[in-house]
Amino acid sequence: MYGGVDYTQQYVNNATRRDYQVGSTFKPFVFTAAVQNGAQTQQGRLITPYTMYDGTNRRPVEGWGGSPYDPANEDDASYGDINVGAATDLSVNTVYAQMAVDVGPAHVRRTAIDLGLPGTTPDLNASPSIALGPATASVLDMASAYATLAAHGRNGTCSLVEEISRNGRRLALRPPPAGRR
Repeated sequence: MYGGVDYTQQYVNNATRRDYQVGSTFKPFVFTAAVQNGAQTQQGRLITPYTMYDGTNRRPVEGWGGSPYDPANEDDASYGDINVGAATDLSVNTVYAQMAVDVGPAHVRRTAIDLGLPGTTPDLNASPSIALGPATASVLDMASAYATLAAHGRNGTCSLVEEISRNGRRLALRPPPAGRR
Protein backbone atom coordinates (compact mmCIF):
# COMPACT_ATOMS: atom_id res chain seq x y z
CA MET A 1 0.00 0.00 0.00
CA TYR A 2 1.44 3.32 -1.02
CA GLY A 3 -0.20 6.24 0.73
CA GLY A 4 1.92 9.09 -0.56
CA VAL A 5 5.32 10.73 -0.46
CA ASP A 6 5.80 11.66 3.18
CA TYR A 7 3.57 12.74 6.04
CA THR A 8 5.33 16.10 6.29
CA GLN A 9 4.53 16.84 2.63
CA GLN A 10 1.13 15.19 2.40
CA TYR A 11 -1.03 14.78 5.47
CA VAL A 12 -3.50 12.21 4.13
CA ASN A 13 -3.07 8.63 3.01
CA ASN A 14 -4.01 8.34 -0.69
CA ALA A 15 -4.87 4.65 -0.30
CA THR A 16 -7.50 5.25 2.38
CA ARG A 17 -9.00 8.62 1.46
CA ARG A 18 -12.51 8.48 0.05
CA ASP A 19 -12.84 11.61 -1.99
CA TYR A 20 -12.11 10.40 -5.53
CA GLN A 21 -14.79 9.05 -7.85
CA VAL A 22 -14.21 5.41 -8.76
CA GLY A 23 -15.28 5.93 -12.39
CA SER A 24 -15.31 2.96 -14.74
CA THR A 25 -13.71 0.66 -12.18
CA PHE A 26 -17.29 0.33 -10.88
CA LYS A 27 -18.60 -1.35 -14.06
CA PRO A 28 -17.67 -4.93 -13.00
CA PHE A 29 -19.99 -4.51 -10.01
CA VAL A 30 -22.88 -3.84 -12.41
CA PHE A 31 -22.15 -7.03 -14.33
CA THR A 32 -21.71 -8.96 -11.06
CA ALA A 33 -25.13 -7.74 -9.92
CA ALA A 34 -26.59 -8.84 -13.27
CA VAL A 35 -25.21 -12.37 -12.92
CA GLN A 36 -26.04 -12.61 -9.22
CA ASN A 37 -29.65 -11.59 -9.81
CA GLY A 38 -30.24 -13.46 -13.08
CA ALA A 39 -31.06 -10.10 -14.68
CA GLN A 40 -32.48 -9.72 -18.16
CA THR A 41 -32.37 -7.00 -20.79
CA GLN A 42 -35.44 -4.94 -21.64
CA GLN A 43 -36.07 -7.51 -24.39
CA GLY A 44 -36.00 -10.43 -21.92
CA ARG A 45 -32.52 -11.83 -22.73
CA LEU A 46 -30.42 -13.15 -19.84
CA ILE A 47 -27.38 -10.90 -19.28
CA THR A 48 -24.13 -12.75 -19.99
CA PRO A 49 -20.79 -11.69 -21.50
CA TYR A 50 -22.31 -12.47 -24.92
CA THR A 51 -25.51 -10.46 -24.53
CA MET A 52 -25.80 -7.77 -27.18
CA TYR A 53 -26.52 -4.14 -26.30
CA ASP A 54 -26.73 -0.93 -28.29
CA GLY A 55 -23.51 0.99 -27.65
CA THR A 56 -24.53 4.08 -29.63
CA ASN A 57 -23.23 7.29 -28.05
CA ARG A 58 -25.83 9.24 -26.04
CA ARG A 59 -28.49 6.59 -26.54
CA PRO A 60 -31.25 7.22 -23.97
CA VAL A 61 -31.58 4.55 -21.30
CA GLU A 62 -34.80 2.55 -21.69
CA GLY A 63 -37.08 1.48 -18.84
CA TRP A 64 -35.94 4.11 -16.38
CA GLY A 65 -38.83 5.90 -14.69
CA GLY A 66 -36.73 8.85 -13.60
CA SER A 67 -35.63 11.83 -15.65
CA PRO A 68 -34.21 11.03 -19.11
CA TYR A 69 -30.63 9.80 -19.06
CA ASP A 70 -28.38 9.57 -22.12
CA PRO A 71 -24.72 9.24 -21.10
CA ALA A 72 -21.84 9.89 -23.46
CA ASN A 73 -19.21 7.29 -24.26
CA GLU A 74 -15.56 8.26 -24.00
CA ASP A 75 -14.59 10.47 -26.93
CA ASP A 76 -18.26 10.36 -28.03
CA ALA A 77 -17.56 7.02 -29.73
CA SER A 78 -20.49 4.97 -31.02
CA TYR A 79 -20.16 1.20 -31.08
CA GLY A 80 -23.54 0.07 -32.44
CA ASP A 81 -24.45 -3.46 -31.42
CA ILE A 82 -21.79 -4.76 -29.04
CA ASN A 83 -21.66 -7.67 -26.61
CA VAL A 84 -21.14 -7.18 -22.88
CA GLY A 85 -17.61 -8.61 -22.96
CA ALA A 86 -16.44 -6.12 -25.58
CA ALA A 87 -18.39 -3.31 -23.89
CA THR A 88 -16.50 -4.11 -20.69
CA ASP A 89 -13.13 -4.08 -22.46
CA LEU A 90 -13.98 -0.75 -24.12
CA SER A 91 -15.76 0.66 -21.04
CA VAL A 92 -18.89 1.63 -23.01
CA ASN A 93 -20.96 3.93 -20.79
CA THR A 94 -24.23 3.59 -22.72
CA VAL A 95 -24.18 -0.20 -22.36
CA TYR A 96 -23.47 -0.11 -18.64
CA ALA A 97 -26.02 2.60 -17.86
CA GLN A 98 -28.64 0.48 -19.62
CA MET A 99 -27.45 -2.66 -17.84
CA ALA A 100 -27.75 -0.88 -14.47
CA VAL A 101 -31.41 -0.18 -15.25
CA ASP A 102 -31.94 -3.75 -16.49
CA VAL A 103 -30.48 -5.15 -13.26
CA GLY A 104 -32.04 -2.51 -11.06
CA PRO A 105 -29.83 0.23 -9.62
CA ALA A 106 -30.76 -0.79 -6.06
CA HIS A 107 -29.45 -4.33 -6.76
CA VAL A 108 -26.24 -2.83 -8.15
CA ARG A 109 -25.84 -0.72 -5.00
CA ARG A 110 -26.45 -3.75 -2.76
CA THR A 111 -23.90 -5.84 -4.68
CA ALA A 112 -21.24 -3.11 -4.40
CA ILE A 113 -21.77 -2.94 -0.64
CA ASP A 114 -21.73 -6.74 -0.34
CA LEU A 115 -18.42 -6.79 -2.21
CA GLY A 116 -16.89 -4.38 0.29
CA LEU A 117 -17.72 -0.78 -0.56
CA PRO A 118 -18.88 1.10 2.52
CA GLY A 119 -22.65 1.61 2.68
CA THR A 120 -21.97 5.21 3.59
CA THR A 121 -20.19 5.84 0.29
CA PRO A 122 -21.54 9.12 -1.12
CA ASP A 123 -23.14 9.02 -4.56
CA LEU A 124 -23.75 5.29 -4.40
CA ASN A 125 -27.19 6.23 -5.60
CA ALA A 126 -29.82 3.96 -7.09
CA SER A 127 -29.99 5.51 -10.57
CA PRO A 128 -28.54 4.61 -13.99
CA SER A 129 -25.50 6.83 -13.34
CA ILE A 130 -24.36 4.41 -10.63
CA ALA A 131 -22.79 2.34 -13.44
CA LEU A 132 -20.42 5.15 -14.41
CA GLY A 133 -18.80 5.35 -10.99
CA PRO A 134 -19.77 8.65 -9.37
CA ALA A 135 -19.37 6.96 -5.98
CA THR A 136 -16.34 7.87 -3.93
CA ALA A 137 -14.43 5.02 -2.36
CA SER A 138 -10.83 4.55 -1.35
CA VAL A 139 -8.25 2.56 -3.26
CA LEU A 140 -8.27 0.12 -0.35
CA ASP A 141 -12.10 -0.22 -0.57
CA MET A 142 -11.89 -0.94 -4.29
CA ALA A 143 -8.98 -3.39 -3.89
CA SER A 144 -10.97 -5.24 -1.23
CA ALA A 145 -14.04 -5.41 -3.49
CA TYR A 146 -11.98 -6.67 -6.44
CA ALA A 147 -10.28 -9.21 -4.16
CA THR A 148 -13.73 -10.46 -3.19
CA LEU A 149 -14.53 -10.96 -6.88
CA ALA A 150 -11.23 -12.76 -7.41
CA ALA A 151 -11.99 -15.03 -4.42
CA HIS A 152 -15.34 -16.04 -5.96
CA GLY A 153 -17.36 -13.99 -3.50
CA ARG A 154 -15.37 -14.60 -0.36
CA ASN A 155 -14.68 -11.30 1.37
CA GLY A 156 -11.44 -11.44 3.35
CA THR A 157 -9.80 -9.07 5.73
CA CYS A 158 -7.03 -6.90 4.36
CA SER A 159 -3.74 -7.19 6.14
CA LEU A 160 -0.56 -5.22 5.81
CA VAL A 161 2.79 -7.00 5.86
CA GLU A 162 5.39 -4.63 7.22
CA GLU A 163 8.28 -7.01 7.67
CA ILE A 164 9.33 -10.58 6.91
CA SER A 165 12.00 -12.35 8.92
CA ARG A 166 13.59 -15.79 9.11
CA ASN A 167 15.62 -16.99 12.06
CA GLY A 168 15.61 -13.45 13.46
CA ARG A 169 17.02 -11.98 10.23
CA ARG A 170 14.96 -9.48 8.30
CA LEU A 171 14.28 -10.45 4.69
CA ALA A 172 13.57 -8.05 1.87
CA LEU A 173 9.95 -7.63 0.84
CA ARG A 174 9.68 -8.66 -2.79
CA PRO A 175 6.95 -9.99 -4.99
CA PRO A 176 6.63 -13.74 -5.47
CA PRO A 177 8.19 -15.18 -8.61
CA ALA A 178 5.95 -15.28 -11.66
CA GLY A 179 4.05 -18.53 -11.92
CA ARG A 180 3.35 -20.66 -14.94
CA ARG A 181 0.19 -20.49 -16.94
